[in-house]
Amino acid sequence: MMLYVGTIILGHAQLEVTLDQPSQTGVSGSTLTFTGTIQNTGTSTVFLNGDSLAVTDAATDDSAYLAGAPESLDPGQTYSGTLFTASLASTALPGSYTGFFSIAGGGDGDTFTSLSSSPVSISVAALQATVTLSNLTTTYDGTPQTVTATTTPSGLEVDMTYNGSSTPPTEAGSYVVVGAVADPTYQGIVTGTLVIAQASQNIILPALTILSYAHSPLTLYETATSGLPLSFSLVSGPATVSGTNNNILTFLGTGTLTLQASQAGNNDYLPATSVNQTFLVASSASFNTWETQFPTLTDTGAAATPQNDGVPNLLKYLYDINPSAPMSATDRTALPVVDIDTITHPGTEYLTLTYRQYALETGITVNVQTSPDLQTWTTVAVATMPNPTILEAGVSIVQKGTDSTTGDPIIQAQVPVTSAKQFIRLNVTQP
Repeated sequence: MMLYVGTIILGHAQLEVTLDQPSQTGVSGSTLTFTGTIQNTGTSTVFLNGDSLAVTDAATDDSAYLAGAPESLDPGQTYSGTLFTASLASTALPGSYTGFFSIAGGGDGDTFTSLSSSPVSISVAALQATVTLSNLTTTYDGTPQTVTATTTPSGLEVDMTYNGSSTPPTEAGSYVVVGAVADPTYQGIVTGTLVIAQASQNIILPALTILSYAHSPLTLYETATSGLPLSFSLVSGPATVSGTNNNILTFLGTGTLTLQASQAGNNDYLPATSVNQTFLVASSASFNTWETQFPTLTDTGAAATPQNDGVPNLLKYLYDINPSAPMSATDRTALPVVDIDTITHPGTEYLTLTYRQYALETGITVNVQTSPDLQTWTTVAVATMPNPTILEAGVSIVQKGTDSTTGDPIIQAQVPVTSAKQFIRLNVTQP
């Protein structure tokens, strides 16, 4: 307990004022009560005629003293009780506030001399708030992971740090999270641990079961669902693997080949379950052989359209498109695209037809035909690769590149524009 004693000497009177707790601590909106003792230690009577009181940012009330204190104190007399109260404003910010309490009086009932002043000190403490953290467990998804903080009372701003940084983490791992109330009136802090777990990943390989010996060496660009590159190992078959992650496949002959694809994971992804895939390495594959690699295909035959998409099986064989499933966006890029080319042969317009051609196709005839009216069609070239037959002057059949997914060649037929209306198509037949 802290004591403050104020001594007033007036003539032969001596007055001592003792505040029991001149320094007190409260919170905004609270009321503090100051008690003390007034003693006349002199030899004459002192009249207690009033007081003077002020405390910064507080409403003071001395009514208890005015009502309870005696009119005067004779030598040796004391008065003990509540001297005043201080009500802190609801907007009072944490900090230290000072003031004073003075007794007014004198040798008679009409004198209001300030006999003594006692300092008063009030420390305003911050109100206590509770902070609760949630969303402390999550899984890596490539985006920053934030922890949610709620407060009691609600709506207070909270500053969050993750391992000391204000930036929410993205990578998998454990992070110390500190949430501290950022409010001038309240204080509160909590600590937790954010755990970002590694994400799972899968290996999904393309549904290719026949590869062309002519594709060797073949670079495998497949990735796991995480986007991380796959590593390959040879299980069996006439081939070798080399290069980064063993993704270059070199055929040593024809026959059955089995590869194993794996992905070891990293800080953000768990290892994937390895997947084995078996291929047939062939020098060619007839239409009937090609159909057998799709065991779920029930509507077979050259003219069949099991997906009801207007593209029969024979054309899907030419474009190397899976006939047992709906065409994907990638599959549609294999279909013929018609365009006008004025750059390859400056000064001459060419009608072009570009498509993907199955590298192992055999036993079919691919005719490039043109028409002025969609009624009469003329075959201008036979697109049998790698040695096409040109039947009309100016026509050319060229390989424009290789499909990065299947390894099949991209073929383009180029036909000079000879009339105001001119149409072009592929005519595919099976003997």
